[in-house]
Amino acid sequence: MKRIHFCMLVFLGLVGGVFGEMVEDFDGSSLVASWWGGDSTPPYVYTLGFANTQHVHSGSASLRVDFNKANDVNLYSFLSAGGYFNLRNYDYLSFWVYNTGTPLRIKVRLEQVGSPTNAWETDWAAIYPALTTTQADWENICVDLTRAFFGHSHGDIDMTRIGQIMLIVEPGDGAKSGTFWIDDVMVTRAPNGAPLDPFESDSYGWSAGGVFTNPALPVLTTEHFQNSGGPADLGQRSLKIVWTNKSAGYDNFIYTPCHDTNAPAGRIGTYTNFTLYSNTLISLWVKSTTDNHFPILLKLTGSKGTNDLNVYPQYYDGGG
Repeated sequence: MKRIHFCMLVFLGLVGGVFGEMVEDFDGSSLVASWWGGDSTPPYVYTLGFANTQHVHSGSASLRVDFNKANDVNLYSFLSAGGYFNLRNYDYLSFWVYNTGTPLRIKVRLEQVGSPTNAWETDWAAIYPALTTTQADWENICVDLTRAFFGHSHGDIDMTRIGQIMLIVEPGDGAKSGTFWIDDVMVTRAPNGAPLDPFESDSYGWSAGGVFTNPALPVLTTEHFQNSGGPADLGQRSLKIVWTNKSAGYDNFIYTPCHDTNAPAGRIGTYTNFTLYSNTLISLWVKSTTDNHFPILLKLTGSKGTNDLNVYPQYYDGGG
């Protein structure tokens, strides 16, 4: 049985505009008007420690969060970054979290300015952000904002007028307590400032044929992933591909760039002009646990199966 992990699909260009923005780095660069907790009377669920230097992802400070869910009256209390954010221009909201190594879930909720019932939550799109490492370390939480395209286009929420970015720690739990640190809250946009697909949410837009066809695959996994901490390195998952007994044929798996009718023109889901923004390269991270040498052929196909272009095979030469 063969296994490979695709970590991210990235388009790289020579020229770029504003494809990423720091929302909060806790070192003075901030678009946040205020951080606040949803519980108004003590004992509080969340205690916030600003300018903390104990654990820092970049710069000199981070936000320390002590939480005690035993004080949570409705089990869904939140801490929030309040302001006025246009998230329609971006594809991903990400932030770094330092945790002690215990499992930790963080639901993200976005609320519209002046209309909190116009909202979007990660679990509505089957996105369940969580910290997975079993040792104390920094992890990157990545929220795929493209999954809010549907809500925006159907009037559920205006993503150009977001007033609250809310974090609900261990939603539904009434007992857990602990401490974690937050740093480098960012928004980024594909293709130049972020991956076209970091495989954090689902495999939307992907399909497979031949030996790669399997009802249970492909799947997203945390077994292996690539993230070096840069602006184009998001999340902690990869797309896992498994197959057996492949012949010398051309069985393949496919990414269909135009797969989301709710996406704005030129954005993820409708991104079909690969030369947009002066792109010149396609980069793909690959990891195999069974092989250390095999070819990967990239084929670009026109909308009607015409004007095919085969890119010369590239070889995976990793050490397993």
